[in-house]
Amino acid sequence: MAMATLQPTSAVRKAALGLLSFLNASPTPYHAAMEASVRLEKAGFCKLREEDEWNINPGGRYYLTRNQAAVLAFTVPKKWSAGSGLSIVATHIDSPNLRLRPVSKKTANGYLQVAVETYGSGIWHTWFDRDLGLAGRVIVNSNGSFHSKL
Repeated sequence: MAMATLQPTSAVRKAALGLLSFLNASPTPYHAAMEASVRLEKAGFCKLREEDEWNINPGGRYYLTRNQAAVLAFTVPKKWSAGSGLSIVATHIDSPNLRLRPVSKKTANGYLQVAVETYGSGIWHTWFDRDLGLAGRVIVNSNGSFHSKL
C-alpha cells in the first residue's frame, strides 16, 4: 500500500516562506530588529520611543526598539482598562555568531587575519564547511556626528 504524500496548505506554505524571508533578511540581531520593525509597521503597529510619554489606547498596536538590537511589541485589548491585567509573550532575536574582537586585525604566518570571538552557545563544528561573511553594524563619525549603519 502506497503512503499518501501530504502537501502543505497554502497558509502553511505562505507562513513558511514568510519565515524564510525574515531569516534571509536577518543575518545579525541588528538586521532582525530592523526587519521586525518593518513588518510591524506594515501590520499597523505604532512605534513608541522610550523617552517619550506614551498615549496607549484600548485596541492599540505598539512597538519599540532598543539599541537597534531588541524589539518589544504589544497589543492592547479593545475592552482593556487600567488594572485589568494583560498577557505578554516574549522571545529574543540574537543567535550564536562570531563577532569581531575590539582589536581584530592580526597577522600570523604571513596572512592578514581578523580576530573573532564566539557569542552564544553555537554548535560550532557545524560551521566548519560554510563560507563566512561579514555583517552587522558599524558606528560612523560623519562631520562630528555619530550614527550607525547596517
